Amino acid sequence: MSITNLAKVPLLVGLIWAQKVTYSPPNPFAHLEPDAKGEKPAVNGAVRIMRRPWHRKLFRTTVRMVLLCEIIAILAIRFPNPLSGYVLPVLDRSARTGSGASRLRVTPTFAVGWFLAMAGALLRLVCYRVMGRHFTFEITVRKDHRLITSGPYSVVRHPSYSALALVVAGSLMCFFGSGSWLRECGILKSLLGKVFGALWFADLMYVPVVALMFRIKVEDDLLHKSFGAEWEAWAKKTPYAVVPGVY
Repeated sequence: MSITNLAKVPLLVGLIWAQKVTYSPPNPFAHLEPDAKGEKPAVNGAVRIMRRPWHRKLFRTTVRMVLLCEIIAILAIRFPNPLSGYVLPVLDRSARTGSGASRLRVTPTFAVGWFLAMAGALLRLVCYRVMGRHFTFEITVRKDHRLITSGPYSVVRHPSYSALALVVAGSLMCFFGSGSWLRECGILKSLLGKVFGALWFADLMYVPVVALMFRIKVEDDLLHKSFGAEWEAWAKKTPYAVVPGVY
């Protein structure tokens, strides 16, 4: 058996970290502050369909469960022991128990997806640090708000969404590509697995699609209204919202 599958374990742990960084608010109590300070989040019908806190928690839990299942399957097949005989039949639904787990490995698809996800998470962290307390999952302009135009915000106006797109694209490749637990262990072959896979795929795409279709315009309109000529100068200098030269 190739040692490649064992080398995948720390990479899967890295994906758990990347998902946590991406979908956890850097200022978890900031959404409670606007009402206390008289600030009102800019909320419309489009923004209301963004994830709620319970939804984000459920999403993160699902991600961790899938990644932990893959890690456990790799360790069970790599280090056979009496417990493996109980674990593998549950985690490996392929035709021959253990045959799917033995194919869990670092493939080119996984490697590309992993680097995309990690790059997105690191970019997201940079955005958190540059924005500081002004970065919230709510759309609002704070009383002492200032327009941030440095760092990644000098390249595109919404780099946190660029980061989100990278994480989502990378996650799809890692979770559903060749060498993954969902793909190799027969999870997606059952009816229940297909339903789960379809729902989870849709959930992964949910936030970036909503962000690109609705939130960016809402945020730009709010910032334009709040900062006027300063925002116009920034938008002229930084014309692209998410991808330089594209959008």
